[in-house]
Amino acid sequence: MKGGAICPSSICRGTARTRTNFSVQHMQEAIHLAELSYRAEVENAGKSFDEIGDIFDHHRAYVVGALLTGI
Repeated sequence: MKGGAICPSSICRGTARTRTNFSVQHMQEAIHLAELSYRAEVENAGKSFDEIGDIFDHHRAYVVGALLTGI
């Protein structure tokens, strides 16, 4: 019986499909990365590259991640 709860044989098979929409999570992640980027800019404003260390690479990763995630 199609769509019924009773199976005439001892083996029952079913198929279920789900679809998850990640657009909200992607936008939340883009916002989070943009905020991290902004904080890095504010905390390191006016400093030379020698003074900020690895934060330049982190900042670039935050910006690229925000752009790609938010698309």
